[in-house]
Amino acid sequence: MQNPYPTKIIDTRPEGHSSLSVIPRFMTGDYDRLQRHWKFEILFTHGHERVQAGDLFWSIDAIEIKAGPAVLQPQVRDLNNSLIVTPPGILLFNHWSTAPEIDFIDPKYFDRAVAGFTEGNGSIGWGFGAESWINAEEPESHNGGPFSVWAASHPEDFQPPEDRVKGSDCFHKIGWWDDHIILNPIFRILRKAGTLPPSTGQSELRVFDKDGLFVGLVTLEKGEGSGGRIALFGNGTEQAHVKLE
Repeated sequence: MQNPYPTKIIDTRPEGHSSLSVIPRFMTGDYDRLQRHWKFEILFTHGHERVQAGDLFWSIDAIEIKAGPAVLQPQVRDLNNSLIVTPPGILLFNHWSTAPEIDFIDPKYFDRAVAGFTEGNGSIGWGFGAESWINAEEPESHNGGPFSVWAASHPEDFQPPEDRVKGSDCFHKIGWWDDHIILNPIFRILRKAGTLPPSTGQSELRVFDKDGLFVGLVTLEKGEGSGGRIALFGNGTEQAHVKLE
């Protein structure tokens, strides 16, 4: 399928690294070439596909190619692409077939996983061993690695509600090659795009429901005041209002 948003490639292998003579450096747009060698997948079921237009979710904004140490190190970033470093961090899950069963997952891609919060550097580290090695040099020899990583949704009572992250895409079939070269997913909060009507060219008040879906708009007729609240009227009576900061 066509990915619903672009995922950048960040190849951090140092100049002169021995692997570069076998698999040359990947550029930012080399998603397809990287996928041919590593056979990873991005699952959108409980992230981009689940949320409604206007909702926030964890996207796979980038994939970091990193040589050594033998640690899988996902990162988490906010809407502005800044690392999330404030405690308690973001809860991430790592699945493989023999991981312990877990029952508090949302979203739930797999029943088996380990979980942990990112730390003050905006990432978490999970060690790996020989069983997760793949021969990326010969893509026809493997079907991808054993690990799948995704991020937790915010709880349903998260405040403010419009900032709640409601799902996550999943970086699936992660494995390592050569000098412990691993693919680290970089999760970033993304707001799912939706269809909005074109501007009327005048000042407008646009209304969205709690799920971020467009409800309607009214053009504003300029008065004498400078504003202090927005009020909803029905049959000439004020029904509700919102104060302006």
